[in-house]
Amino acid sequence: KAALGDAASRDDVDAREIEIKTAKYTEVETLMLRDTAAKADASVLWYSLGLAQLGMAKTKSDQSKYDDAETNFKKAVSVESAASKPSAVNLGNANSGLGEVYARTGKVPEANAAYNAAAKANPASAGVYLTNEAAIFVNANNGDAAAVAADQAITADPKQPLPYYLKGQGLIQKATLD
Repeated sequence: KAALGDAASRDDVDAREIEIKTAKYTEVETLMLRDTAAKADASVLWYSLGLAQLGMAKTKSDQSKYDDAETNFKKAVSVESAASKPSAVNLGNANSGLGEVYARTGKVPEANAAYNAAAKANPASAGVYLTNEAAIFVNANNGDAAAVAADQAITADPKQPLPYYLKGQGLIQKATLD
């Protein structure tokens, strides 16, 4: 707020935040486009490109960037799956990114499949992936999908409190008062 002046409103601050995030995501996208062209067999680069495009889609509300992110997360999965020793972390993260794209674009069955693939690929982080899925569905006001994802996260890691909270948030979205 200091850079905008003391008279800056909350809207001014929010607009500046979006402007900064968009610039950073655009910069990362440019770098990753260059790097994936130079080293197409590195799944982490495709994943990073997908993350930048996902960030742009969320920040700029640019639906075409969801399509770009989906393409690049799929490429990351493909490249990593073809590796002589696939990395569980890279496969899990790429599938999780794909799941986020689907969750944010209302493709619930596809999101569930991608997050389940992430959990299967990297069981050590299954609870994290499934909790993230539930949180994204809560934020997207899809209470039914959030409750189901939260149940899966609870099954994966019953000692974590956040999935229980997210399940409650998902269920309350469809609650009514009599």
